Amino acid sequence: MSSNPPTVIGKYQIIREIARSNDIVYEAYDPELDRRVAIKELNIPPGSTPAQIQDRVDRFEREARAAGRLAHPNIMTVFDVSTDGDRHYMAMEFLDGHTLRTEMDREGAMDLPRAVEVASAVLKGLSHAHANGVVHRDIKPENIQILSSGQIKITDFGIARLTFQPNLTMAGQVFGTPSYMSPEQVKGGDIDARSDLFSVGILIFEMIAGEKPFSGDNVISITHAILNHDPQPPRQANFVLQEVLRKALDKTPTMRFGSADEMLGAVESAGRVSTADVMPSFQVAGPVPTAPPITYPYNPYLPPDPNAPQNPYGNPSPTPFGAPPNPYGSSPQMPPVPIYYPKPPPKPLLTPEQSAFLSKVVLITLVVATFLGAFVLTLMYFTSPR
Repeated sequence: MSSNPPTVIGKYQIIREIARSNDIVYEAYDPELDRRVAIKELNIPPGSTPAQIQDRVDRFEREARAAGRLAHPNIMTVFDVSTDGDRHYMAMEFLDGHTLRTEMDREGAMDLPRAVEVASAVLKGLSHAHANGVVHRDIKPENIQILSSGQIKITDFGIARLTFQPNLTMAGQVFGTPSYMSPEQVKGGDIDARSDLFSVGILIFEMIAGEKPFSGDNVISITHAILNHDPQPPRQANFVLQEVLRKALDKTPTMRFGSADEMLGAVESAGRVSTADVMPSFQVAGPVPTAPPITYPYNPYLPPDPNAPQNPYGNPSPTPFGAPPNPYGSSPQMPPVPIYYPKPPPKPLLTPEQSAFLSKVVLITLVVATFLGAFVLTLMYFTSPR
């Protein structure tokens, strides 16, 4: 293909080139319907083999079918798919404004209402796509367009998966942007709608925290983090949104949200949580009442009060240490409780000196008995008849 931009592709008049990567995007004019459109042309690198060319054409046509079957306010609309000679192109609605990436780079971390607004729009679009058998597989800030009117749209279905058609991706092939891939996408395994929800969880995390949950210096370190690291939810998120992120970023697909609608409900609930719900206030109006001081009738650590009234019934009874005195005194029927002391231990039979002497006598006796026994046995051995 020529590197010079064409003046016409099909019925569309080319105005200017907008972007160029794997494909080329032009701003164009549709004279039949008098409207501005975007033309996306398949860009085949020079030197590609016939097999590579056919693979690129098949994927381009699949993108057109994936986006063309979707009609939703939060998804870019495809008007036409055709060829002009050896040029393959699709005509789409022209989207002004800027990408979510541009807004994040310019504004930094978003506040909760704005992040919920963007995430809700993306989830609504994905709900429609999933219901029609389309898995996007490349949800990231660069593929979220924010129009000048404020409307939010999902773009670029270039690597979308059509669940109702055979998969063009062979086992072990990996497609997507590393920082936004799900674990099953990193492994090159089978994926479904829950893979997109994992990517939305990464998107929400980055919008709230201003940084990606899985980072690294290269693709290997990033994918290793996706497979093995459990990021802590950002402190900027309220407790409801933190639970949403924990569930959305679970390594196991079955532990995530079952659908985009389920995740949408959770995200919108997080947006309704106010600061007062997150950190309740315990302030009360008016002066705070104070409790009266606690007084005790008796303190055993203070000396007796000489001004205290005397007991008219006799002298107080002796009481155990620490107990309050008996105000009614003692009576003849209740004599004072005697105090018992433990008996002293019995005196040992032998003094330490006597025990040491007795031990020596026993030891000497055993030695002498051993020698005598040995002598008797030896004498019997030599005197016995042979």
